[in-house]
Amino acid sequence: LLYILLMIKNIALLATLLGIIRYLPQYQKIQNDGNVSSHSKSYIILGIVTGILWGIYNRLTTRDNIAFFSIVVGIVFQLYILLKIIDYERQKLKNV
Repeated sequence: LLYILLMIKNIALLATLLGIIRYLPQYQKIQNDGNVSSHSKSYIILGIVTGILWGIYNRLTTRDNIAFFSIVVGIVFQLYILLKIIDYERQKLKNV
């Protein structure tokens, strides 16, 4: 039973690391190019709200720190994209 529990934690950790690796190319592209025109502000906000709700659910039920860390990484990345979108829209308005 202990072995199974350790394997589940290892699988969760691996999934979290793969999720972070999945975000890295997008993060680097946005950081280098600054091009967020392919992202929708409403979808990003919806993703942030969804992530916050999942985080609350996680804290109230399982309290799994690895899953919570994964949720927080996703929220932080989406906040970064949202800030870039807002900055992009401000620059666009200045140029008009």
